Amino acid sequence: MNRSFRARAGLLALMCVTGLAVAGRVDAQGTAASVGAKPDDAPRALVLSDQARRFLLLQYRGYPTEFMGCMIGSVRGRAVVVDRIA
Repeated sequence: MNRSFRARAGLLALMCVTGLAVAGRVDAQGTAASVGAKPDDAPRALVLSDQARRFLLLQYRGYPTEFMGCMIGSVRGRAVVVDRIA
């Protein structure tokens, strides 16, 4: 993995974590727990599945300046777990 890819992946991870923190959380019953998360409650880690890593690698090789996709996963504690990208 080269430095450019790592930088872009890090920026993407930061955008994902920030977006999820602002969007709020949903509890087990499917109701919104909060409109915005407090800074202390915001997720601190992004965990990507093998499929998500492969998808991002292929996307950035073909189009290094743009990305559009739907990340499917969950928030587990202080980590955002991305199971797949559609």
